[in-house]
Amino acid sequence: MLKYGMLGLLLLLALPAAAQDTPAAAQAALDSLNQQLGTALTLDTVGEWNWSEEIFSDASLGCPQPNTMYAQVITRGYIFRFTYDGLTYDYRSTPDGATLFLCRSYPAPVETTPEAAAPESTPRPAAMVSAAANPLPASAAPVTAANAAQVEELGELTVPFDHTALLAWSPGGDMMTIAGSDDDGSLWLLPLTGEETIPQRIVLGQPVTALALARSINNLIFMAAGGLNGGVIFAQTEPMGLDLIQMDTAEDAQSINSIAISPDLLVVATAVGSASGGEASDNAIYLWNTRTGGLLARLEHGLPVGAVAISPDGRLLATGDRLGTVRLWQLTTTVTGEALEVAAEVVQAYQVQTDLIRDLAFSPDSTRLAAGSLDGSAVIWTLNIGGAPMDAPAPLVLKSGTADAVLAVAFSPDGSVLATAGGDPNAVQADNALRLWDVLSGSLSATLTGHTGTIGSLAFNPAGSLLASASDDGTVRLWGVPG
Repeated sequence: MLKYGMLGLLLLLALPAAAQDTPAAAQAALDSLNQQLGTALTLDTVGEWNWSEEIFSDASLGCPQPNTMYAQVITRGYIFRFTYDGLTYDYRSTPDGATLFLCRSYPAPVETTPEAAAPESTPRPAAMVSAAANPLPASAAPVTAANAAQVEELGELTVPFDHTALLAWSPGGDMMTIAGSDDDGSLWLLPLTGEETIPQRIVLGQPVTALALARSINNLIFMAAGGLNGGVIFAQTEPMGLDLIQMDTAEDAQSINSIAISPDLLVVATAVGSASGGEASDNAIYLWNTRTGGLLARLEHGLPVGAVAISPDGRLLATGDRLGTVRLWQLTTTVTGEALEVAAEVVQAYQVQTDLIRDLAFSPDSTRLAAGSLDGSAVIWTLNIGGAPMDAPAPLVLKSGTADAVLAVAFSPDGSVLATAGGDPNAVQADNALRLWDVLSGSLSATLTGHTGTIGSLAFNPAGSLLASASDDGTVRLWGVPG
């Protein structure tokens, strides 16, 4: 079973060119360009150019040619991009230059500023974005129920692509992972330290539809991502590792609607199923072994599953389906030597919402569960696993008064605030707002506007002082109490 076919999986480490020696293959690539164009350009006169070192999943160097088979082995190489006379030429090369070819050419971006800055004397790798241009705004205190009414927009992050869809804070708080909706499935690890650093890029090979981060007990950060064509990866991101585990999904797997990582980092859960249902819909949750990529269990849900979450204490798995039903599963993980087994049993089911559950979130202490639905509501349950049904508190149903779907929910780190957001891309008057709710009372504390497109993802930083929102308007906005 092959996940990505010829698209492959690309890990790109973008490092400043000043910190590297220019590869000898750069001159060979330019020689090839000169031969093609009939020019005599040099690295100093070609104009704008850049290069990056990459690790590809096969010998195609990320640019498979028609009717050609490639060895499925990890292959190190380079990308060289030369811009000349309005076109950018993308060359691929192995480190020794033995393999060198023009992958493609395309129109160069048009400079729209009135006065273009002079080109730098030292070429930099492609897609460089300085974190110095994205300083974290000052924020006086963590967002809590007591000060939520004071939250306002503090700034925007510059990201290297349009139509941002998903984001997640690093558990350390100094890096953000942002996924775009481009065809190659770019995930950018954006440092936010204020130093002259640049993003690192992982390419899934298909549009990213689900994203999650988790931290190990020794402070290593891991990422799980799922794609439109069913691909799933698990990778170490801090510090960047080269071992990317690809889950053994079928070639014709359905889109990954949601993804979660267990706190022990042993299991990745994915939710699949066509929102429209029907016989072709998978209607299941898959549990994957992060060490091998193998399938541990398939949990039949009966209906398309739009969201999945694992509680911070690792005991519970939550799933939400097309008709608004939320189920809680008791998770049991057993490790015997190299063998890993997992069992899941439904222990509770909730039916309040009436349409697809699009996001789920546990409170940091694992005592509450929030769900956002396409029916325009968010619901907070206080969990009562094992207790008498009559002792369970009534759920808090949060409605904004608009018809906008709730696509994202997030608890503040202290658990006192729930942030919700969403929108309706087909509505004429969608407000595309964030809302902050008091978790104990269910009252609305603040409505935050500014985005002009649907908001698909929300995340508090670990300190709770900043709330990030990613929107289809191509921005990531930061919110907090002004310092």
